[in-house]
Amino acid sequence: MSASRHPANVTDAMRLVGAYCVVWYHNPFYWNLHEHTQWVDAMKLLILGWSMPFFYTTSARFAFAGKDVSRHFQRVVRLVALIGFYTVLYELLHWNLPTSLASHCFGSSTADCSPGLVFETLRNVGNTPGYYLSDLIVMHLLAMLVAARPFIGKGLAIVGGIALFAGWIRLGGLFLNPLGLFGLSAALGYIYLVAPRLSGYRRVSLAPVPTAAMALGFVLLWGVANLLQAQNQYWNDTSNILLFLPLLLLFMALSDLIRPEGRLTLLVSEWGRKYAFGIFIFHQLCFDLLAPRVAQVTMKLVQGDNALTLYVLSSIVISAAATIVTAIIRKAAPVLLTP
Repeated sequence: MSASRHPANVTDAMRLVGAYCVVWYHNPFYWNLHEHTQWVDAMKLLILGWSMPFFYTTSARFAFAGKDVSRHFQRVVRLVALIGFYTVLYELLHWNLPTSLASHCFGSSTADCSPGLVFETLRNVGNTPGYYLSDLIVMHLLAMLVAARPFIGKGLAIVGGIALFAGWIRLGGLFLNPLGLFGLSAALGYIYLVAPRLSGYRRVSLAPVPTAAMALGFVLLWGVANLLQAQNQYWNDTSNILLFLPLLLLFMALSDLIRPEGRLTLLVSEWGRKYAFGIFIFHQLCFDLLAPRVAQVTMKLVQGDNALTLYVLSSIVISAAATIVTAIIRKAAPVLLTP
């Protein structure tokens, strides 16, 4: 995809699909599957495993795409506000748990309350949303530096690649988890090594069916590679990095060279821009709130072993709930979820 996000593009459409894949991947009822675990593990490797690296890489790509310093600063402010909003919301809904910040700082014993605890809570609140948002802040701070001093970009791409292969995961004093570093390195590698060589090629219009086939081919290639590796820890192992990094570079190149056609592609792309980010952020909170209720309803509806049914049903319900929550927050406070 080019620096400007076209109304219909494969990346935004895939981000929507990827956000729902992340919901299924993070379903806590996975741990109750027992004899069904091997089948869900195969599904994770074949169908779901691409989503997190894809989300991080495209987020890094967007962060470095044609923004000036002031826009990066606005984005950082919005991300900080979103972390604060999510933290307050999360703490209000979990205030009575012994692990909550409220229990540590406002309970009967405040000995454990410290600036470090507050920072860790802000960084990791709700697991996935916390560390993803903190990584986004790091990416935009680095992008702000590149916007002010463009010559730094190539050097940053080199440093990012070395850090990835060397296993260094701390940049700028803020935490970049290994997956964040993988996505940042892939995005910078594409921006400075691949994209300039594609500038002379014309974009090709592509009908909906071939576009869907390209997206499905990417997912299946990633899944087959995952199955061959028999693991999902591609960001820790050098051979896996060499395998999966080219897949992301190839996808970004193809997405830059094609112009998808069709109303459905346009609609899914629009939904991706509107809802993918919020679904990714709020799905964990929806699991926390709704999973017990979904389990109760499933137990009443299904007799006998219902672990697999519960996994599937809860994934569907949480996907819908995260979408609704995102739509409500976009309506009530659009600045929080505006790219």
